[in-house]
Amino acid sequence: MKKLVSFLFLCLANFSFAYMSINPVIFDKRIDNGGAKEEFFVSNPTKTEVGYRVYVEPSDNGEDMSKWIEFYPTSLKLKPGETKKINVFIEAPEKAKKGEYTGILGIKEITVPNSLKNNRAGVNVYTDLKIELAGFVGELKPKLEINDLKLKNKKLSFNIKNIGEIRTKVEAYIEEKDKEPIYLDSFRILQNKEKSFEKELSTTLSENCKLIIYDLAGNKILDKKL
Repeated sequence: MKKLVSFLFLCLANFSFAYMSINPVIFDKRIDNGGAKEEFFVSNPTKTEVGYRVYVEPSDNGEDMSKWIEFYPTSLKLKPGETKKINVFIEAPEKAKKGEYTGILGIKEITVPNSLKNNRAGVNVYTDLKIELAGFVGELKPKLEINDLKLKNKKLSFNIKNIGEIRTKVEAYIEEKDKEPIYLDSFRILQNKEKSFEKELSTTLSENCKLIIYDLAGNKILDKKL
C-alpha cells in the first residue's frame, strides 16, 4: 500500500448496493507506554439491514503491528440508519524498537440471513473497507519543512515535506498580528513525501504575516515569514 488512505474493494454479490459510513478513518498514535485506543463509528445509510465482519491483517507499508491490534466486536448488524462502534486498542510490547508501525483494520459486508428472502436474483456488490492504521514507538515528533514559499498578487503557494520518522496530519494557517488567523488547508503526509499548496487569497496581506503549521493537538510545528 503506497498511501495512508482507506481502500474500498468491491466483489460480486446480489442486485442491491450496500455502502457504509465510517468515522474516523485515521489512526496515527503512539502505541507504547500504555498503548492507544480509538472508537470507529460505522453507520448504515441504506434502507436495508446490513451485516459486517471486522478483522485485522498486515499492511505491506512498513513494520507490521497487526498482531498487536485488539478490537471488539468482531461483527456488526446494523438496521437502516443505525450506527454502532468498533473499539480498537493497540499496545506495542516492551521490547518493540523505536519507529512507525502499520496494520489494516478491515470491515467487510456479509449477508444477513433474515434479509435473504428480500434479495432479488442477480449480482450483489459487497463492500470491503480497509483502513491502514499507523502507530509509533518512542518519542517521535512530526518534522516538516516548507519550500518554494511564494506570495504574488494574493496568490500563495508552497510545498510541504515530511522529513520526520512518522506520518502526520497538520493544519496550515496565515497569522498576522492583531488579526484572526486565516485557515488554509490540512495535510496528511507520509514519511519523505511532499504535498503542494496553491490558493488565491481573498485579502491582501501585510509584510508581517507568517505561515504557521500546527499538529492536530494545536502544537506549533514550524512557522515561516511570508
